[in-house]
Amino acid sequence: MKKAIKLSPEQAIAADPTKNVVVQANAGTGKTFVLVQRLLRILFYEFDDNIPFLERDYRNNKSFGILCLTYTNAGAAEMQSRILSAVMDWARATDDELCKILAEITKSPNTGDITKARQIFYYLIDHPYILKIQTIHSFCESVLRRFPIEAGAPPAWRLVSGAEQKRLLKDSFGHMMSRPNHFSSMGLLGTIQDKTDQKDLDSAFDNILNEISEHSIDTLISVIHSEYKHIISFKQKNININQIIDNTAKFLQVYNPPDRPEFYDKKEFYLKKDGEIRKLGTKKWTPQDHIDAQAVYLYSQYQNNLKILQNSHDLLLVCNAFAQSYIELKNRRSLLDFDDILHKTNMLFQNPKAMGIVLSSLDFNLKYILVDESQDNSPEMWSIIFAMLDNFFDQPTSAAGLYDLGATNVIPRSLFVVGDAKQSIFSFQGANPAEFNETPKKIKKLSSEKMREYACVELNESRRTTGAILDVVDYFFTNSKLVGMPEKLQHKCWRTDDAGLVQIIPKFLKQGDEKGNKTKVRYIREIADKIERLVKEGVSADDIMVLVQRRNPFAPMLSADLKRRKIEVAGSDRVSLPEFSSVRDLLNILRFAINPSDDTALANVLRGPLMRWSEAQLMELCIGRDTSKSLFEHLHTYKLKMING
Repeated sequence: MKKAIKLSPEQAIAADPTKNVVVQANAGTGKTFVLVQRLLRILFYEFDDNIPFLERDYRNNKSFGILCLTYTNAGAAEMQSRILSAVMDWARATDDELCKILAEITKSPNTGDITKARQIFYYLIDHPYILKIQTIHSFCESVLRRFPIEAGAPPAWRLVSGAEQKRLLKDSFGHMMSRPNHFSSMGLLGTIQDKTDQKDLDSAFDNILNEISEHSIDTLISVIHSEYKHIISFKQKNININQIIDNTAKFLQVYNPPDRPEFYDKKEFYLKKDGEIRKLGTKKWTPQDHIDAQAVYLYSQYQNNLKILQNSHDLLLVCNAFAQSYIELKNRRSLLDFDDILHKTNMLFQNPKAMGIVLSSLDFNLKYILVDESQDNSPEMWSIIFAMLDNFFDQPTSAAGLYDLGATNVIPRSLFVVGDAKQSIFSFQGANPAEFNETPKKIKKLSSEKMREYACVELNESRRTTGAILDVVDYFFTNSKLVGMPEKLQHKCWRTDDAGLVQIIPKFLKQGDEKGNKTKVRYIREIADKIERLVKEGVSADDIMVLVQRRNPFAPMLSADLKRRKIEVAGSDRVSLPEFSSVRDLLNILRFAINPSDDTALANVLRGPLMRWSEAQLMELCIGRDTSKSLFEHLHTYKLKMING
């Protein structure tokens, strides 16, 4: 049986459900624990064994709903598990044990409190929907399921994600390339005007292909897949793409070109291959040579910038066409992705007329909103949350004697937000830690306007790691030159008696550098030597962590070296099967078997280890064929010609 846990003064404030609280918590300071404690107090104070939750009269301030939002499904499941584990302990504890646990929640627990605490577990088992702990995407999805027409979504829309979304992106690319003239000048964001002429998708794509290797097509497609979201975001914000091109041109300073030097054709005399001015002795160069070299350098930079602008223009045009194709296919198939869910919910909540209908029609009346991992919220997510807060605090209550049964016995609506800007890891999905840093000011203003209690709590005593590691974290995150984060929250170490060590190893420079650097093998061996010395000195292998910027190439090499030395190592926690050529060959066979009209898959099968066609054979098969037929259909005709001679 778990013992009663004493909360620190800061944790006690954060766990008080009567207060609107923003918690800025360092890693390992117990922010999830505080959130669970707050939820337990809400359940305890609101539970009435005589009046079931769902039958309470809202007009008498006895109805309530809990909305707890987190960023990941794993976080939601972890929180749900902790709540159920805690109330199960309440149900299984002896009266004396439970009395000690409840003493942290209510000052003088009586027999009625003990009975009530035991019943909460069984009620949650029978009514799991009382606790709505979900990701913000799940919450938005549930809203759109109820109000698709009001949100501008197809009535029978379906969520697309994972492998299905990847297939949809692939289909969108093929859809775009199959009818390029459809996107010739008018795209999702309007006409893209070049300074000299108007380019269609065909020429833009050809220009891009001329700049890259044929082996980089997959990389190009992945870039297009990742950038189309920005194009759609521009449309949603009414940003014209011409403005982006114009701003890029101004930044690159291509509107005021320097004069072309007469001797520019001999630029190799003045410039190195990387475009920098050669460093020749002053005896070899006259003062005029230095002036000429500077003129050549400036014009060369202008030419490079002009090329960058042209490539950016072409890539924007292709991304614009791809985004339009992607939207068309989604609309045609009544599909929404996660970004659509957020955007449409936000637009729904920004509509005052629709917002009233939405809130009044939800399954419960929101009384408690809790937001976990809020540092990972995007601006659109924050917009949704603050839209729900517009009339959230309008419930008339008395702030006095909230838990005094002889007083009003009314608990006001409250908001709880917790996060740590330093732990924001979803910037690629729009997360903006700066938004979280501004949240305390916004909530304080909103609370004061509605005359509600507000507190901003800092949890900075880390129980997870040692002082040496915390000192390094503080050094980086309080150094504005390195990070530039506005918060000055410092860690306090709870494990004061435990030793620790942080070593920053100089970065590896590529072999063959002018200064003669170490090889990768020697670089890895030196790191493994240090780890081996620590282990021999008595340090446990599971107390050592090696952080790398990227997994490849160093993590697998270091893991292999440590295993050769009989040092326990966790190894890689992620294996990318498609990186193996044999797996790629099998996937291509499966793709072709599922869809014989997949020309790319068939071409890869023919070039693969099973068929072993040469590049010349494949070119002979493909060039000049009837494009109205699939490559597989053409292959039959080709074989007949070969047989008949």
